[in-house]
Amino acid sequence: MANDIQIARKPPRHSFLTAGIAACILLLTAMPALAIGRPHARAAQAPVNLGTAASFGVLAGSTVTNTGPTVVKGDVGLSPGTAVTGFPPGTVTGTIHAADAVAAQAQSDLTAAYNDAATRGLAALVSGDLGGQTLTPGVYHSASSLGVTGTLTLDGQGDPNAVFIIQMGSTLTTASNSVVKLINRAQAANVFWQVGSSATLGTNSTFSGTILALTSITVTTGVKIFGRALARNGAVTLDTNVIIAEAGERTNIDGFPYLYNQTGAGGGLKVWVIGHHGSVPMTAPKIFCTDAATQAPCPDMNGTKTWPMPLNTQPLPLDTNSPGDIATTEVLQFVPDPSGTRIFYPAVTTTSFPGFPSGSVGAGCVDLQNQLNCAYTPLAALTNTPGQSNVNGLAGFVSVGTNLYGTTTSGQELCMSTATLTPCPGQPYASNTPPNTDRAGLGPRDFIGSKATVGGRVYTASNGPDSSTTSPHPPTLTCFDPGTKTSCAAWGVKVLGTAPGTYVATAVFPDYDTGGTAVGVCAVTGKFSTQKPTVNCYDFTGAVVTPPPGLADVFPSGGTGSVIFPPLNLTVGGGLRSYLPFYTQDNVYPGNTICYDWTVQAACPGFPSVNGHPSVNGGDTHDYGYVGTTACLYGTGDRRYLFDVDPVTGAGEC
Repeated sequence: MANDIQIARKPPRHSFLTAGIAACILLLTAMPALAIGRPHARAAQAPVNLGTAASFGVLAGSTVTNTGPTVVKGDVGLSPGTAVTGFPPGTVTGTIHAADAVAAQAQSDLTAAYNDAATRGLAALVSGDLGGQTLTPGVYHSASSLGVTGTLTLDGQGDPNAVFIIQMGSTLTTASNSVVKLINRAQAANVFWQVGSSATLGTNSTFSGTILALTSITVTTGVKIFGRALARNGAVTLDTNVIIAEAGERTNIDGFPYLYNQTGAGGGLKVWVIGHHGSVPMTAPKIFCTDAATQAPCPDMNGTKTWPMPLNTQPLPLDTNSPGDIATTEVLQFVPDPSGTRIFYPAVTTTSFPGFPSGSVGAGCVDLQNQLNCAYTPLAALTNTPGQSNVNGLAGFVSVGTNLYGTTTSGQELCMSTATLTPCPGQPYASNTPPNTDRAGLGPRDFIGSKATVGGRVYTASNGPDSSTTSPHPPTLTCFDPGTKTSCAAWGVKVLGTAPGTYVATAVFPDYDTGGTAVGVCAVTGKFSTQKPTVNCYDFTGAVVTPPPGLADVFPSGGTGSVIFPPLNLTVGGGLRSYLPFYTQDNVYPGNTICYDWTVQAACPGFPSVNGHPSVNGGDTHDYGYVGTTACLYGTGDRRYLFDVDPVTGAGEC
């Protein structure tokens, strides 16, 4: 983590002569920037080492007082004082340390960090209100107070390690509804405010960075802090705030996200994550819920369990004491029911059901509004017969009308009515999808591939190049027509790549024209080599077409074992964009968002190429999928973190 980097401490200026020389240097350094109206500090800086104080969202010397349902994502500490009040109703995702050895050490480390930040130079001189200005990385100094009215922009200039240190001799005051905004990969973890006396953040303001205050910090009603409120000697006072000291939410499951707007008490946007892999024990916890507004775990409705929780085939509360009895699949694609309060997910279970005594694949169900399992619907029996293609797992789901569709490892097309919760008549249907992971003795196991619906048809990628498949084959793409319940006429089986190193095709999505109309389907195939992934596109007749300009170019080379999952499509800034998860198995690309704008047929303007998430687990996220709105994307991946991505700028906090 950046906060763990050791830095060289500069001695304080003791003499009048030294101070005078330093002041002259500071003034000369600042003059060019001040002449154009934009303070600019060019010297690259190491981050301030917070030591053990880095885990604290709130740390004070005398008291910590809270009013209202504040959420602190991180620890809360106090030393040498003993009075921490207001938790509850406030909640803390970490630990409250009141006058213990941990808090005392954190205060000692805070003092060292404060002194370090206060003696950094050379600095650009700033004064008064910083609102309306844009600052680039470096050190900024005011001998007296500073304020923020409106928006202060901190521009990382494309460097996720860019450091900002703002020094002030006395107070920091932000106005109501003010914003400290981060752009161009600036990270809140690398922004430090050294306050010579006390700080007050105005109501409903949004603040980024760590406050290192000599005396006290007052955080008024509705303030959201991406960073920390750390006071050396005085109090920290809170009132219905959100303080996010730790980037990303540790979910303890690797899986795929779903966004749900819960109604009623405690409602609002909730990000649900369901873990994947059919080979994971069915009793293992597989579902997690986070409140998007607070980035803290959702309250358990019954107040008895913590996330993650197991999933069940029976209609039981998620926090039941019954162990889980259901597993999921490789690429989790969800379908909501007509009411919008429940989702169906592709599932496999060895639990016996009438007609399926040895287990089945089918539709798992979760009632998100009420935190309940809803009844599982079996769709095809698990099989285990040597020498034939077996049902070990499934891919899916996608929807056409009120029906959902999946594919078994044996290549059959599954179908269920979401309106009646019953299998479609005559399913599973025959298709020309080549089986994969279908050998006997493997089940339950994942179908390696994914699905998409375009123009009322269902497209399926199937990857079967290894010995887990009865008839190994390169990645393929097929088409199923729900209207005829057969493979699409004249479409055939499309081979997506036969070159050495061809890996998996788990990203299938519509091919759009510049007006946002779907004109075909595309698939991206990863490589077990340092070559960039391959993009294949087809029109609705099955004819090969050239990928749109720039689409193939957005994927990088250089990493081995590239993986791309289905994108999230959103209209942002007037353009239809696809946000594609990307990583490589060798961690050359440890977790990145790739953005393609169909309207301009190029990489998304203003969004960094191969955008990483350096503030979350050191950037090691192994992205699987995104959900969200034009205001914020929420991502999950293999490394068991939930994280934010700004859909316009690619920044790490929305």
